[in-house]
Amino acid sequence: MSLTLEYFYQKTNQNYNLNLLTDSVSLNKKITWVYLLDDVNNSSFVRGGELIITTGLTTKNTKKLDYLINEAYTKGACGVIINTGMYIKTVPSRIIEFGEKNNFPIFSMPWDTHIADIMQEYCNEIISEQKIVSLKNSVFLRSILRSSSEEDKQILNQFIGYRIVASKIPLSLLHFAKVELDNIYYYICSSNNINFANQNIGLSNKIESINDMHQYYIQANKALKVSFIKEQYLMYFSDIGLYDIALSIDDKYVHNYAHKLLSPIKDYELLNTFRVYLECNGSVNLVTNKLFVHRNTINYRIHQIKEQLCLDLDIPENKLKYLFAFYICDCDNEQF
Repeated sequence: MSLTLEYFYQKTNQNYNLNLLTDSVSLNKKITWVYLLDDVNNSSFVRGGELIITTGLTTKNTKKLDYLINEAYTKGACGVIINTGMYIKTVPSRIIEFGEKNNFPIFSMPWDTHIADIMQEYCNEIISEQKIVSLKNSVFLRSILRSSSEEDKQILNQFIGYRIVASKIPLSLLHFAKVELDNIYYYICSSNNINFANQNIGLSNKIESINDMHQYYIQANKALKVSFIKEQYLMYFSDIGLYDIALSIDDKYVHNYAHKLLSPIKDYELLNTFRVYLECNGSVNLVTNKLFVHRNTINYRIHQIKEQLCLDLDIPENKLKYLFAFYICDCDNEQF
């Protein structure tokens, strides 16, 4: 569960008489802490994600309040509660307009509500949630390292139906657990929540057995690698095909042999045509359509390839051997 403004507002708005003044803004922002901020000079202590409470003790109903709200927004606070009644009688319309314009939630809370009560409730739940999150992350790490204990099963069972997601950079997405391992970030989450442009991401199959967590981790890692190979930002393990086998081969002899098989072809255009020809199972028509090259040109290139490799491409085993050589060579990409 992610502790968001929406969660706390729906749960406590009646108890603390909270009033959302910025109706059109999103409350789907995670709260990291609750911070009482009256002196704008203390805004440097806001690290991001805090829900700010201000009484107006030093700002009152002046332009200083505008500055404090702007500082809270700039520092990455998730929202502001303005304690009204003593120093700030009503929240100025310009403050509400600022929140609406910047998708920054502004709440009001009456003076007779005890600030200590709301801070204690929110912070206690945040601390409790942090402990749970830490435990889930630890269980996740142990599971992919194949060192889970019997006590971990209760949490692991909650992973059923989700996927492991792998990325080379941290992701901002709803997740159930996360770990960093060998400079790769892994998350447990639903694939329905993943929609990242310009970011390579690999997804495992849906988790069906908690005893196979290490395999799902391997799947996500392989899918991530293939996303770079195929230059596709989102890659599911179920779609990587022969790369599943190619990425499992660590034998240097096999990799060297694959490069040696393709080494006689020095011309990139010929090499690319050969690959497409193999991927199209020897169909010249399909190759012509893919490369937008005349059929006679394709036939001429294939003839050159056969001569340079001294190869009979009518033998299925030969086509499979060279196609797999391309896959293995792909797996030597340094960007992994």
